[in-house]
Amino acid sequence: MKSIRVATNELLKFLWNRDYEFVMVPMSQDEETTNFPKWKKEYIDLDCNQMKILADFCSDTIFDLGNFKKYGLNKGDHFNLMSRLWHDEYHYNLDLDFSLASELKVQWGQFKELKGAGVSNEALILFALDMIGQSEYYGFYKKFLNNQKEMVRKWYEIYSIVYGNEIPRHWNDFCTRIASLVQFVGEE
Repeated sequence: MKSIRVATNELLKFLWNRDYEFVMVPMSQDEETTNFPKWKKEYIDLDCNQMKILADFCSDTIFDLGNFKKYGLNKGDHFNLMSRLWHDEYHYNLDLDFSLASELKVQWGQFKELKGAGVSNEALILFALDMIGQSEYYGFYKKFLNNQKEMVRKWYEIYSIVYGNEIPRHWNDFCTRIASLVQFVGEE
C-alpha cells in the first residue's frame, strides 16, 4: 500500500486542479450554523459567486502531510479549505443538510468524482477515512476531532494492515467498515 504521504499528494493535486463553482470566503465559528436553508441564504452570494467556509476549524489536517510547498504554500491549511469548499458545494447542489445520512450522500458524490479522476485506491481510502471517519467520529462522540491529522493517520495505518488497499464494492459496506474502525480506535 502506498504511504499516506503519497496518497495525500494525490488528493492535493486533485484539489489544486479541480474547477470550483464558488470562491471561498473564510468565516469564523461564531458565524457557523447547521440550519441549512438559513446557511444557504446567509453564506452563499450567488451574485459574487462566493461561499463562506468555516476557516478556524482544525489546525492539523491530513493535508499537512503532503507536499503543499510545491504549490507555493507554507502549510496545508489552504487545501483543507479547498476540500471544505468542494464538500459544501455538494451540500448546496444536492440541497442536503448536515445530518449523518446527508454527509454520507455528499461524501459518496465526492468519492465518485475522485474515482472518475483516476486517483489510486490509497487516495480514495485516505479521502474516505478523513471524511467518513470525521462524520462517524462526530456521530459517536458528539465532538469534532482536535487533531485530524493524527487520527486519520492512525485510521489509515490500521486500515492498511487489516484491508490493504481493498475497497468494498458497495458504499454502505465501506462506510460500515470505517465506522467500525473509528469505534475500535476510540476517542482522541
